[in-house]
Amino acid sequence: MRAQETGYVVSEFLRYGSDAFYPAGVLTHSKVAAVWLGMGRAHDREPSDLIFRMPRFEDQAPDFNLFELVLQTSLGAVYGGWFFGDFLSVTDEIEFCHRIVLSEFRGETLRFAYKPSDGRYGFVGDMLSNLSTAEVRMLAKSRQKF
Repeated sequence: MRAQETGYVVSEFLRYGSDAFYPAGVLTHSKVAAVWLGMGRAHDREPSDLIFRMPRFEDQAPDFNLFELVLQTSLGAVYGGWFFGDFLSVTDEIEFCHRIVLSEFRGETLRFAYKPSDGRYGFVGDMLSNLSTAEVRMLAKSRQKF
């Protein structure tokens, strides 16, 4: 059942409304990491949360990656939000029963935290000033989808 639930969540982030957000076949080129974002020790919990590093769009800068998150909860798999940056690291710092996720982007450390009001992770902090216009548009498009 978990695989089926995860499949439904993945189909949720592949589309925005009735339109495709990512191109068809994108999952075959994505990288998937199993992580534990909840409290407690990871080896005590199964299954893990999943982070998908999505392939770049045509005009996407090489240091700008989009990551999509599937959280495993006691109620099943749910969409957990998205991250951006060059790479991600999961910290041991806990807020609202979830670990903080850090990303690096052009020399800056970005912070993502679970937001109980949304039930998802989100960017914490001020918008970065060193984003290009195309990247700001891409972020806006990404934010519109949820």
